[in-house]
This record gives sequence, structure tokens and C-alpha cells, in this order.
Amino acid sequence: MSVVEDYIRFVEEQEHVTEFDQGFVIDDDRKAEWALKKIAFAERRIKERKEFVQSEIERLQQFLEAEIAQQQRTIDFMTAHLEAYFRRLDEAGATAGKKSYRLPTGIIGKRTRQAQIDKDDAVLVEWLKEHGLTRLVKVKESPDWAEFKKRLQILADEARGGYVAVTLDGEIVDAVRVVAPERDEFYVKVDGGGEAS
Repeated sequence: MSVVEDYIRFVEEQEHVTEFDQGFVIDDDRKAEWALKKIAFAERRIKERKEFVQSEIERLQQFLEAEIAQQQRTIDFMTAHLEAYFRRLDEAGATAGKKSYRLPTGIIGKRTRQAQIDKDDAVLVEWLKEHGLTRLVKVKESPDWAEFKKRLQILADEARGGYVAVTLDGEIVDAVRVVAPERDEFYVKVDGGGEAS
């Protein structure tokens, strides 16, 4: 079955999700090996689906870009002609000196453009400092967590009922809250790509 067929089947059956049998138990190496093969097969299917969807996204993105470009050409063409029309109306005095002209479907007009400001933050900060305007310089302070973390130990604290972050010289850091995991994380790593039986 192709990826497209699988996708169509998924859409049609979306309402009818079947759950795994709750009585299923892995109780020997043969069943464990079969389960690993099923996982490897499912991981390959996920990879295939992701590749399919990504290629469709790319194709749809190309379609969208082509559509936008085509429609933008129409917008640009009509805008240029409307601008010329507005200029002729303005020159003929039909706009009565106003910057816009109302039509049943919309407004055409002109706006005064604001100057664009281009700045180099590093150079501007130096200039502000040189001119005694340091109050206009923003300073963002944040801890160097990567470096500070190297100087911490996580220890059990029965009095507090959990764990605490402690500096190497024994001081408890109240600003750091330690959230212990509820349990170890289980993982499955499959070698190669086994087939599901």
C-alpha cells in the first residue's frame, strides 16, 4: 500500500481507532524480539510518513508561492494604474487637495512617508555612554546557568521532603528548585530495521 493510500485510509478511518488488546503481555524473549521488530517497523513507517508529508508541504509551498507571485503581479499592475489615475485626478483638482479619493469599493490615495531609521546598536550604545546618557542604555542581567550548574550538587533533603541544590561549599541555593523525576525513564532502541512478523 502506498503512502497516499495509507493517508486516505487514515482519513476515512479516523473515527474508528482500534486499541491494542489489553490482555497482551510480553513474557519471553521471542515476544520481546517480535515487539522490537514491530517498533522498528513502526519507526520506519513514521519516517516514510514524515518524508511524504514534508514533500507535500514543499510542493504546496511552491504552489502557494507561484499563486502569490501571480496575484501580486495583478495587484502591482492595478496599483500602478490606480496611482496614475489618482495623480490625474489630483492634477485636475478633483481631489480638492485631499490625500485620498473614495470609490464605492475602496479608497485610493497617498501618504506621507516617514524617514526610515537605520541604527547600529553597538555604536549607538557607545555614543550614549560618551554623552552621559547611560540611563538610555538597557542592561539585561541573567545568570550564567551553564557555568553555575557546574558548581552545584543535587542532594536529598529529608527535612524539606525532596531535593535541594547546594553549592560546592555546602550552601543551599533557595533560588533553584529541584524537581525530581517520578521514576526512571524507560527507553527502547532498535538496531537496524527489523520487519514486523
